[in-house]
Amino acid sequence: MQTGEFALYGRARECAYVDVLLDKLRHGTGSGVVFAGPTGIGKSALVDYVLSRSADDLRVLYARGVAAESGLAFAGLHELLAPVLGFLPGIPQRQRAVLSAAFALSDDADAAADPFVAGAGALHLLAAAAAEGPPVLVVVDDLDRWDATSRRVLLFVARRAASAGIGMVLTTAGGPGVEDEWGLPAHRLAPLDPAASAALVRRASPVPPAEAIVGRLVAAASGLPLALVELPAQLSVEQLGGATPAPDPLPVGEAVRRMFGARLAGYGRPARTALLVAAAAGPVGLRTTLDALVALGVAETALDVAEDDGLVTLDSDGVAFRHPLVRALAYHDAPLPERRAAHAALAAVTTGEERARHLAAGVPWPDERVAAELERVATSPVGHLSAGACAELLARAADLSVDRTARARRSVRAAELWGLAGAWDSAGELLERVPRLTDDVAVRAGARAVHARGVLLRGRPVSARRVLVSEAVRIRAAHPAGATVLLLDAAEASWLAGEGTAALLAVRHARRLAAPGPLDLLSAVQSATVLAHCGHGVEARELFDERRVALARRLAEGPVAPGWWRVVRIHLPRLLARLGHLEPAAALLDETLTRATRRSALGVLPALLVLRAELGIVFGDWIAARSAAERAVETAGRTGQSADAAAALLILGWLAGTRGDAAACREFVARAREIVDRHRLGGLDPALHAAEAHLDLAGGDPEAAFARLERAGRQAEADELVDCGPLPWIADLAEAAVATGRTGQAQRLLAAARRQDRLAPPVLARAAALVAGEAGGALFAEAVGAGAGPAGPFEHARAALCYGEWLTRRGQRGEALPLLRAALVTFTRMNVTPWTARAQRALASVDAASPEPGPAPPAPAAADLTVQEQRVTMLVGQGATNREAARALFVSPKTIEFHLRSIYRKLGVRSRAELAHRLGRGRLTDAAR
Repeated sequence: MQTGEFALYGRARECAYVDVLLDKLRHGTGSGVVFAGPTGIGKSALVDYVLSRSADDLRVLYARGVAAESGLAFAGLHELLAPVLGFLPGIPQRQRAVLSAAFALSDDADAAADPFVAGAGALHLLAAAAAEGPPVLVVVDDLDRWDATSRRVLLFVARRAASAGIGMVLTTAGGPGVEDEWGLPAHRLAPLDPAASAALVRRASPVPPAEAIVGRLVAAASGLPLALVELPAQLSVEQLGGATPAPDPLPVGEAVRRMFGARLAGYGRPARTALLVAAAAGPVGLRTTLDALVALGVAETALDVAEDDGLVTLDSDGVAFRHPLVRALAYHDAPLPERRAAHAALAAVTTGEERARHLAAGVPWPDERVAAELERVATSPVGHLSAGACAELLARAADLSVDRTARARRSVRAAELWGLAGAWDSAGELLERVPRLTDDVAVRAGARAVHARGVLLRGRPVSARRVLVSEAVRIRAAHPAGATVLLLDAAEASWLAGEGTAALLAVRHARRLAAPGPLDLLSAVQSATVLAHCGHGVEARELFDERRVALARRLAEGPVAPGWWRVVRIHLPRLLARLGHLEPAAALLDETLTRATRRSALGVLPALLVLRAELGIVFGDWIAARSAAERAVETAGRTGQSADAAAALLILGWLAGTRGDAAACREFVARAREIVDRHRLGGLDPALHAAEAHLDLAGGDPEAAFARLERAGRQAEADELVDCGPLPWIADLAEAAVATGRTGQAQRLLAAARRQDRLAPPVLARAAALVAGEAGGALFAEAVGAGAGPAGPFEHARAALCYGEWLTRRGQRGEALPLLRAALVTFTRMNVTPWTARAQRALASVDAASPEPGPAPPAPAAADLTVQEQRVTMLVGQGATNREAARALFVSPKTIEFHLRSIYRKLGVRSRAELAHRLGRGRLTDAAR
């Protein structure tokens, strides 16, 4: 292990100490150190570091204490000195005789095993070895496990190592006082701090772990490196990613059993049972735990012996274990029947979600009453469990179902919840058994829909569409409502695949099948969303407006169908944003993001974050946009949701290109392109070209921009996918076309955008003004006069810039000057370097002859916030408490307080209210990057 690598995990000081010791030894000066600490603290890892740094030019004598030989006199010393016993003839005769007899190398029965003589002999032996070759380094791990005689002899040598030019590194699990007992300087190894612990967990994890899981593992290990390395290996990939809940208590491995197993083995059966119940209960209150003990026939005093030993403490919150891993071991080392009995006893004395958790673990055979209770808790709209925990309960309810069709139905609903949590593998396992359980058309169609949705979200829209369409055709006569749902999902898959015509056909077929009622309201939202994505804004608006009042009234009553969350919480804010209802879209989206984060709904978080990033661009909240897009990429990577990852990468690329960071822009776009090509996500192709073209346009290369956007335009026209979304690339095409003298395709696309309501009115007016040439004045005035509003401050500044340039070319410099200055102010505040430069060049051409300088660029509106500070700013600025922000970001409230102090200092604000004002009214801009 290299120094830097070891220092990463909190042992820089120890590494430096070892390096100094080895350097002194190479120059002839001996010294020694004892590293002390409990099992698992990292002593052996430090020994490995010592060995890796000393193998080439030192004679290393290494031994490790073994408990099995602790009763054999001289066993440890024999292992250590065996490589240098060839130097025995060179030491004094009496010392040689004692060591030879101790090591059974002679038959001299008169050579008494005198520890002093043996110590002097060992010292002379090591000195003789050092005199004949490289310096000698003695390394002994777990010296406390050596036999007492060997240990006494070695400590005799260690206290004289400096004078003999010998280096010594010893480790022991001995507690405080080892310095006085052994007479040697001892360095006590402290547990790793939380930051180093988290870094070690991430390194040991086979996949990037979710921050919530990192926090749980760090808390459980309490800074013990051995546990930090072992715990991730006990969890599945989905548990590490946060999609499925990690068990509570956490599972343990053999290393943890070695650390704590002997301690628990010494307790009698009543105490072990009491510890098991306490471990299973968690912090539910002491009275509840004691009542469960009584229900099992165990005396309330059974925990006294463990409390007297300091293993647990008892208070009103319940039983707290001295070390979280002791709790884990007390639970997982108990036989399964005893664990079930403990949970059954706890279920009898708890209520609500706690009772459901214990019922799920305590009932060994099918029981419809219990299954129904678990289903009720898992599907409650007011529950506090994570999506994964609800899925676990519902999957358990399916296992406990007596009726096979009920088991299949609950399996489908559990799979849907697993999808909400992002655990598609777990969902697939449940769905595979549905066809074997029932012939019910509705249940089987629901299973196919959930399966195909998982395929779609993981970036295989073509495959998903085939499954959905074929199933819809198969069941449409017997189950038209189910066919409607399948066709609408097929329409979404077609759009994502870049097949707009197929998407429109699926939507219209679904609309013909939809019957009046709650499902029709939801299908109308999903249909309108697909229509808007395909560029049919007028039709989408008409469909939504027809049902807006009924939808609002029905949704106020709560969930209306199994797909309620997905349609209302994801499709509806998307639709509102596409139709220009930005503030309602943002309000609904922020509420949904808070709920999804609180319930760890990783299956929908990436899509929500992408939309949050899109709205951030429109509002001018580029800090929020970048933060949301980065979180989307991270979360989508853990759950395998490729389409959302690609969309977020494109947003990051667009933001980087707008700032003038060409390298970052091209890197993001290249990553997105690889995903799009691999998964055939043709619906994102225009956005790919648009992101790079925006960089070209900002950098003053309209030819390159036009070439890219022309390809995007041809594809959009062919596939009926002229959706501009948050990146109005058709307006970019108009600007590039005018600059290169080619406006034909831009005019066609603009005409289609006008007919179908595809662009925000100010952006449409700017684009139309550009291609209108001499007749563009009124349109430019319309674009600038609309204000930032639905287009956002950046697009409004671009309108002012284009209008100013248009006026300048016509000699109307007086009218151009205030427009160009206003554009410069906005571009400077938003730190969009290429656009700032362009505005400065336009201004220079206007007032080159004027001695009056233009206004100095304003100070940035935001300081150089870190990514985490940006996330805290967004959450707190939107009204989240410290505790809510901590839950959303998987950190502690104290960490939020720390970040807030830094944010206040950097932004020059003094309160949460002022921060909210800056974020909500002034719209924080990305002035630092």
